[in-house]
Amino acid sequence: PKAIFAHGWWKVEGQKMSKSLGNVISPYDLVEEYGLDEIRYFLLREVPFGQDGDITKEALKNRIVGELSNEIGNLYSRVLAMVVKYLGAKVEGNKDQEYLNLCTEVIERYEKFMRDVDFYRALEEVLRLSSFLNKYIDSKAPWSLAKTDEEALKKVLYALTDGLFVIAYLLNPFMPSKTSLVFENLHIEELPKEIKPYIFGSYSTKGKLILFPKQS
Repeated sequence: PKAIFAHGWWKVEGQKMSKSLGNVISPYDLVEEYGLDEIRYFLLREVPFGQDGDITKEALKNRIVGELSNEIGNLYSRVLAMVVKYLGAKVEGNKDQEYLNLCTEVIERYEKFMRDVDFYRALEEVLRLSSFLNKYIDSKAPWSLAKTDEEALKKVLYALTDGLFVIAYLLNPFMPSKTSLVFENLHIEELPKEIKPYIFGSYSTKGKLILFPKQS
């Protein structure tokens, strides 16, 4: 082979795993508690690929609850609810230059990091896009535009829904089961071979989607 990729060692709460210490963690138990896609995301997001890492309850909570549920999951819930409420579940509109510029940059950086097997930084770009979109909602206030400017509302919700698709596309190698739910919700039957902003002229949604149910 031309290259061999090796992951680092994982500790538990700062200690090496050891049968004598009784702190060996079963990956099957982690998957049962948190979900397969969620654990795959955690392992590739928590530390740069190839370096040693530390599995702690706090780290799991930060990534799975803080990033996936609160940051990305809530974004999907907010956007899809507004598309249904204000536009009858279908959205199209003019392109938003601010979103277009940021999304293009995110995709370019993500693709570079993926080529470099730098999964940690590739996922950072996905989080950068989701963070932008959450702030974009607050700054554009679609609930106010719904009362005053329908064309501006369509433009904002079109950008947001496109952002949902782009995020799912970029997360697909890491979380194929979860992202398939997004594609189904948005009626995407076949994925494009390459990704770019506004690749589809319109979107329709089945409505409510809870990607990451709250951990018990």
